[in-house]
Amino acid sequence: DARSDSRTKPIKAEIEAEGFRSMVLVPLKVGSPPLGNLVLYFDRELDLSEDEISALRTYAGLAAIAIKNTRLVSATRSHATNLEILDEIARAINSTLDLSELFRITVEQVKRAVPCERCSLYKVDSDKSDIKRLHAADDVPGRTERLIPASLKETIFERLLETRAPAYQPDIRKDPHPTRQLLAAEGIRAIINVPIWIDDKCAGFLNIMSSEVDAYRKDHIELLRSLANHLGLAMKNAELYAQAKETGERLDKFVRGASDGIVTLDLEGRITP
Repeated sequence: DARSDSRTKPIKAEIEAEGFRSMVLVPLKVGSPPLGNLVLYFDRELDLSEDEISALRTYAGLAAIAIKNTRLVSATRSHATNLEILDEIARAINSTLDLSELFRITVEQVKRAVPCERCSLYKVDSDKSDIKRLHAADDVPGRTERLIPASLKETIFERLLETRAPAYQPDIRKDPHPTRQLLAAEGIRAIINVPIWIDDKCAGFLNIMSSEVDAYRKDHIELLRSLANHLGLAMKNAELYAQAKETGERLDKFVRGASDGIVTLDLEGRITP
């Protein structure tokens, strides 16, 4: 009698409203833990035979196998898709050595690969005392761009330096931090903050935001983590290129402005043209 059984107390009102009298719950098991339950409702009192119970267990077992296989296929397809997306993004961000263009391309590619309404890149200075925005994109027209905190102290970013892992908040309305509450007031709900590491140092953060509660899955977070690794390498290459270019320009300026003659020698001391 489902109406009087203490185990059905949480759904007693629904049972009575629908006129059900009996219920059968059979766990969907392939290993442990169960994937769920096969639930049957009856409008009369029921007394199942052992054969009927055995048949239900068989059906539940077959259903569990089908569900698990479907999940495996789905996970495999999702993983393959993520690898394709990551490869395409990696090729895109490795196509330039200009930092400004690199950040623009990264934000553009992230917004294409992960459902979000706001995407931004922040850079951490060398001593990790403050941050600045590098590039941001927002799908909501007219939304006022807020100033980011000048210091990492007592922010989510400070915690990321310790954990070294992405931080996901499915609903920032539950976070009392003033910055999160400001974002919540703007309609933001779910946020992923991903640290970008270069040579074991945090170089910045990739931030993804959505107006949907719990908008992101584990594969989204893993994709962004992998992307951050590619971005860190691309940032390092771009910075090395910028330094080499600056050094070359200084040398060129020095040589062109020198009043004395300048010659270059090879490793054996011979003058080179």
